[in-house]
Amino acid sequence: MRTLITLLLVFGLTGCFDRVICPEEPCSEEATVVDLTGMDGCGLVLELENGGYLIPLRLTYVKAPTPAEDPIYHYDLKAGEKVYISYKRQEAASACMMGEVVFITCIRSAMIE
Repeated sequence: MRTLITLLLVFGLTGCFDRVICPEEPCSEEATVVDLTGMDGCGLVLELENGGYLIPLRLTYVKAPTPAEDPIYHYDLKAGEKVYISYKRQEAASACMMGEVVFITCIRSAMIE
């Protein structure tokens, strides 16, 4: 219960609202969350309108980052969900060979307009 109250206060005070992870830049590219769990090394990925796939970089932290530091860490992806994102390409390898590894800099649900 204390955690819930703390989260509500943090998001309320920082201006973040339901299903929006505080963007410092606009989330401008539309994508759909797709479940590729059946493919080797894949899981939930983002499919762009042009049919390309993005593999969100999931980092491990000793101390949890803020939403501004790593938006995808705080966002619960759901298969079939439409989202708006911004990202930076990464020089990283992935076992999932279906797309490009990217660091998500902004993410918000397309349901919020």
